[in-house]
Amino acid sequence: MAHELPIGPEVGEIRQRQREKFIARYGRQPGPDDPIFFYVPSDDEYDAAVTKAMEQAGVAPEIIYVFRKTGRIITEESEVRSGRRP
Repeated sequence: MAHELPIGPEVGEIRQRQREKFIARYGRQPGPDDPIFFYVPSDDEYDAAVTKAMEQAGVAPEIIYVFRKTGRIITEESEVRSGRRP
């Protein structure tokens, strides 16, 4: 079952900009199965953005180090589940 929802002018403008970006990137009109938001950051871009956010939030340097080495964000809860903390 499909529902139609009214969208405001802001959403229409965002969709139009995304459509233009799609055409610029792929050289064709987007089809019904193409994503509206198609940019996915690289692993390096993602890691850099998360690292910057962690630094700005005052996360301990050792936690940031673990994230950079493993890609995992260590929390008290994850330490308890891993058996490293009672």
